[in-house]
Amino acid sequence: MRTLIQHWLLCFSDPSGLCEPLPEGPLPKGALGQLCQIAENHSVLPAFTANFTSAVAAYGTARITHDGESEINAAMGPAESQLRRRIAYSLVLRRQADEIMQVLSRQSIPAIVLKGADFADRLYQPSALRYFTDVDLLVPREALDEIGQILEGLGYQRRKARRKHNETYGQETWQPGRQPGGNVEIHWNLVNSPTIRRGVSVTFEDLQMEPLSKSGEPPLPTAAALLLIAAVHAAGSHAFDRLALLHDIRQICRGLAGPIDTIYLAEAARQTGAGASLEMALHLGGTLLNEPVCAELEQRLRLRGYGLMKTLISPAMVLRQRGGLDLLRRKIFRELLKRP
Repeated sequence: MRTLIQHWLLCFSDPSGLCEPLPEGPLPKGALGQLCQIAENHSVLPAFTANFTSAVAAYGTARITHDGESEINAAMGPAESQLRRRIAYSLVLRRQADEIMQVLSRQSIPAIVLKGADFADRLYQPSALRYFTDVDLLVPREALDEIGQILEGLGYQRRKARRKHNETYGQETWQPGRQPGGNVEIHWNLVNSPTIRRGVSVTFEDLQMEPLSKSGEPPLPTAAALLLIAAVHAAGSHAFDRLALLHDIRQICRGLAGPIDTIYLAEAARQTGAGASLEMALHLGGTLLNEPVCAELEQRLRLRGYGLMKTLISPAMVLRQRGGLDLLRRKIFRELLKRP
């Protein structure tokens, strides 16, 4: 059973606006600060702060929380400051990505911005409703060496990772030199883990791209390809540990990036092993976020049941986020993803 705080989290986290109807009762006294931290942990702070302000304006403070004005300011002030920092950092990362993509485009090296600014621009209105913490690019594997030389020329330094399977890990991480910015992760596969790639493997070549309207423009994944990216990332990298991952999926299903080619998506799921990731993403979008378009798409794709996975990653577990037993369940979930 969801707690009252979890009900309010879901109500405030929708990037399209405040959910109706509101939870039955206001937040308990002293709970708003806790809820702000939970929203930050789930990476939904932009929608949370906007919807909280809208709710107070529409319904009055007493309907939303038992806290007084001073307690509200004490909770929301730090949350809004943190949000401003997140948005400012995203702008820095956006400039980094633009600079790199311009160089790659001039040299006719295929690459796409993975999640990050691309998701923010195409799925969220305004784009500030989705922040990000690094720059991710997806490229063909054979382009890695050439892209590495370009990044070195731009002042980046490759970070040497200490991993058991470092030579087959699905990404390289590059750190900025003296210039301000964050890490740049160059992926040749959506799935970084070599062991999970036994069951799920999605490369640049697997993605459906929009027709190019101008010569020299970088490729742009279609809405169906965005859904494949979001689902595989949410399942393989995070085991659905944040609400923001499901909101990406819901926004795609709502048509924010255009119509979804279900024929391509069903075939891509079969060829890449992403069926379980898609099924889980749409199932959680339909059950936890109560989004009918997710449930409808799940039915249209006719993916097989994956009943054990649905038992392991329940809506309640997504909301809980952490915990000893939940860590074990996520480990088992990842083991199931490894099965071809």
